Amino acid sequence: MSTTEALRVEPTELWPQLEVAAILDPVADAFADTELTPEQAKSLEAASLRPAAKVNTRELPSRKRS
Repeated sequence: MSTTEALRVEPTELWPQLEVAAILDPVADAFADTELTPEQAKSLEAASLRPAAKVNTRELPSRKRS
């Protein structure tokens, strides 16, 4: 029986760094060079040729510090 099973808690409650690692692993994998299918490559190329979307923005009010 593992410690987490004995204590009836999630592993991330005992070792919070596991949660951070679980978040960062997919981020690191996103930068790994992967092979695209022909459909994916065609879709990516088509998306890169479209003009950028126009998004209206506004300044947010600054928060006054006490």
